[in-house]
Amino acid sequence: MKTLVVCGCSWSSRDPVYPNFEYGFLVARKLGYNYINLARCGMSNFGIRLQIDYALKHLNPDLLIINATGVNRFEILKDLDNNYDHNKGYDQVCFGDFDWDHFDHEHHINYGKTYDPQIWCDSIYTVISQEARRYQDIDPSRVDALKDFAYYVFDENIKAHNDYYVLQSGLLSILERKIPFLFSPNTFEYSEFDKTGLIEDHHHIDSFNWDFVPDKYYLENGAGHYAQFNPEIIDEAGNTTTHYPVSHHNSPYAHSIYAQHILDEVYKRQLL
Repeated sequence: MKTLVVCGCSWSSRDPVYPNFEYGFLVARKLGYNYINLARCGMSNFGIRLQIDYALKHLNPDLLIINATGVNRFEILKDLDNNYDHNKGYDQVCFGDFDWDHFDHEHHINYGKTYDPQIWCDSIYTVISQEARRYQDIDPSRVDALKDFAYYVFDENIKAHNDYYVLQSGLLSILERKIPFLFSPNTFEYSEFDKTGLIEDHHHIDSFNWDFVPDKYYLENGAGHYAQFNPEIIDEAGNTTTHYPVSHHNSPYAHSIYAQHILDEVYKRQLL
């Protein structure tokens, strides 16, 4: 059986509690492919690059779907005495200790085998704000250092250029292997926070040219684009929102539209 591998952040993830209506599942089911989803909430573009590397080395994919993420994401050691080993790559990305996104350690593809969580991938805001349970035990001095980093050092446009080259290396490695794929910048050029990393400030950053990706493999609109098809719902606080209460943010209807668009393009571009 052929295999579809999905790489990305929360927009592409498979909710462990509410699976089987995300776009990756719908596409794989329609194609009759084995389905492997490596995406996870909070994933950085470096983390997505690790997903690509893992897929190419271990999963023998026949088709890849890759959505990039925002450049406010970064990587940080879980604890200062942790050690990141580049030879282990994706196995070192922590899946555990989430509270609102339904993921935990056992949802990593290699849990109980080679999984060795050493780093968190997430947005600078999420770590500094300590809203997530996983970050509430970080030493206050590390939080203060991150605040100084966000305000005095971090620049979203420099980070975007770094992330661009990180993703470029991954996509070129797929091209070198001659494996069909669809890549979308998704939320790459969409920033969520201001310079402090603490205040939400939704805005676009500088645009990038992805023309090194052949037209056959480039899909302009990613999963985030389809949030516009989410119906209005009432959240737990009684507020009206279109943010669907699942790890991948989108409703079954939004996913069905995106999945159908992917399928249409797969057939039209003869990616099978």
